[in-house]
Amino acid sequence: MRTRLHACLVFVLALASAACSGSTRSERDAASPSTTLSTIPGTLHDTVPSSTDAPTTSSAAASSSNVATRSGTDDGAGTKRGAGSATTTTTGSGSKSSTPTSTPTPPPSGLPAEKCPEPKTCRRYVFHGDGAPHRWRTGSDGRVTIRYRINPSAATSLSPEQIEGAIRAAFETWERAAPTLNFVYDGRTTMQAVPDDGVNVIAFNGPTFENTTPMLDREGYVTEFDMLYTANGWAWMSCQQADNSCTPISGTTTGPASRTPTELQSIATHAVGHALWLGDMDINDSLNRNLTMFPDHTQHPPGSRFWSTLALGDVLGVRALYPCSCPLPPIYDP
Repeated sequence: MRTRLHACLVFVLALASAACSGSTRSERDAASPSTTLSTIPGTLHDTVPSSTDAPTTSSAAASSSNVATRSGTDDGAGTKRGAGSATTTTTGSGSKSSTPTSTPTPPPSGLPAEKCPEPKTCRRYVFHGDGAPHRWRTGSDGRVTIRYRINPSAATSLSPEQIEGAIRAAFETWERAAPTLNFVYDGRTTMQAVPDDGVNVIAFNGPTFENTTPMLDREGYVTEFDMLYTANGWAWMSCQQADNSCTPISGTTTGPASRTPTELQSIATHAVGHALWLGDMDINDSLNRNLTMFPDHTQHPPGSRFWSTLALGDVLGVRALYPCSCPLPPIYDP
């Protein structure tokens, strides 16, 4: 009898225990979240103008995607040279590097319809070398500071003061277009324009009108440029884009010796574009001819200043590399 009561008691306790255990698990399952994750589609955001070096994908040059990038560069007189010239992009290590890019400045709203070759409306631009948007590093102050020196010793047709005035005016033209740039002239030097020596030098002992060599580091940033100009045949006819007071370029546009003497500020303005990593526009497309980065200034009308006054495409191109939250500068039609 006692054994039978003991067995019944054990059976009752077992049932109670099982019921209690089942109730607890049910409550836990109801309270805990499901382990199945629901994916919420992300949203795409427009890029915001910035002067940081954060790598992003830029579509700023989409309007110029139909413009072919040519290998080689111009010599300032419209002569094309093949890859391997002094203006071919090189790296200190001799190897291909990554591509740092900046957040592009979106084109301002309300721009007129694109019409080329009119400089006020033509929006075309291309990048230098391989077509990737390499750029100079941004400093802690949010600006891109580029220091340079000039060696005028070999020049024969202009005084050192005239050379300095023409070249500094060329740099200032681009700085007005992209105020995040800060060009600093460190004075004259006896150094030559030697690639990969860590110094940005402009010298006048080159074999052709102009060679510009920007160089990249291992991370793909521009770290140096050198400019070589020929020693003679130069004139400086000052052009201040700020107020459009440009002395017309004298000379002829016929024959291989066109524009004699050659106006230094115009050639230098084109060359500074290369130093900033802008490339030559397609020389075979006449719709590019009024852009500063068009490589043949002999196709301009006599007296014009298209190379020394930036077109809309030149401004949009430099701001794709060096963005700013600032209004467009005046675009002049020489």
